[in-house]
Amino acid sequence: VTGASSGGGGSGGSQAFSTPGTHTFTVPANYGTLTVTVDGAGGGGVSIKNSAGYGSGVNGGNSVFNGTVKGHGGAGGSASDKLYDGAPGNGTGGTVSNTTGGGGAGGLAGLSSITGGNGGAGGQAVSNYKTNSLPATVTVIVGRGGTAGESCYPSGCYAPPGQPGANGSVTITWTGGSGGGGSSGPTATCPATLT
Repeated sequence: VTGASSGGGGSGGSQAFSTPGTHTFTVPANYGTLTVTVDGAGGGGVSIKNSAGYGSGVNGGNSVFNGTVKGHGGAGGSASDKLYDGAPGNGTGGTVSNTTGGGGAGGLAGLSSITGGNGGAGGQAVSNYKTNSLPATVTVIVGRGGTAGESCYPSGCYAPPGQPGANGSVTITWTGGSGGGGSSGPTATCPATLT
């Protein structure tokens, strides 16, 4: 789903972005209060460690609203001397809350019987905006979940790979407003930068 919306007119509404990439949100005119929840993507998990080839999951992508409210992606799990869980991402720029690890879930390790190797959850930021404090349109970026990692011997891979992290999301709700607020669409379909 690129962007799902509901409501409009003067009763308020909501808009959710869950497809990784860059989108445009059209701010409803004369809204009362607008709240945005920005969830970073989870990092990918990794499979069992071994002595020949160490793998790691890819970091989750950052989700961003209006350039300042950010849910940073979680780090991918890694394998070296043992399996390490990826660090959770943090939230920045939120006026209500900034939470470490409150966003998209990290991917699980390849083997549940072994400790470690899970991807870190994405961070979450929540922010409120007063009437007329936003421009007419706002850029929204949704982070892509980190791909899974796999540790392999030169002769092949003998453990299941980890799981990918969950994609991020940006959810917007508002009170009041007019002009059918919240229509939107992607300005690009490329994935968000995974940094």
